[in-house]
Amino acid sequence: MLKKERVYRELVWLAERKPSVTQRELASACGVSLNLVNSVVRELKRIGAVAVRPMGLAILNPAKILYAWASQRHLEEDLSLRCAINLPVHEIEKNMPGEVVFTAFSGWRLRVGQAPFDYRTVYVYVRPQALPIVSRLFSTLPRARGEANVFVMAVEDPHLFHRSEHQLAPVGQIFVDIYALPTTPTTDGFLRDILEKNPHLRL
Repeated sequence: MLKKERVYRELVWLAERKPSVTQRELASACGVSLNLVNSVVRELKRIGAVAVRPMGLAILNPAKILYAWASQRHLEEDLSLRCAINLPVHEIEKNMPGEVVFTAFSGWRLRVGQAPFDYRTVYVYVRPQALPIVSRLFSTLPRARGEANVFVMAVEDPHLFHRSEHQLAPVGQIFVDIYALPTTPTTDGFLRDILEKNPHLRL
């Protein structure tokens, strides 16, 4: 995962909480250089998503930030482990260890309590040092033949885990991860549901 994604994530997360922030505060919160923050800010300023003011950075359009991030998200590149588990997705979710953070379909269902569409795949994040724990767990679960239905992304991204709560990725992360998947009625249905429940993220 690119370090610049932390800046997008933080700005989307801040949009409902603190619509202005200094670039130094952003760099500190995200654990990235001020130069990187400045680069992202220039990009977002160009599309009218933020404005640079004397007292700091004003978040004008979080939806534009979200879609700028989504257009650059390459989830496939972060995949560290994939396997086919012969269990329903809800059972797979229940068997996941406490080290994982749920994203995509599972992340949204667990956040809101229900899924707008049926889904068959589970995506989770883990810190790299926790990957062997997840791998050992998978070895105890019944395997299935065919395509993988569980995907693990081991990422060195302290900001992601800091902004995640109760093993659930932030809403913005869930959205861009679904957006990065191949388009299907399921992905479209989930994206619509996220936007319906988060109107500040609609274009």
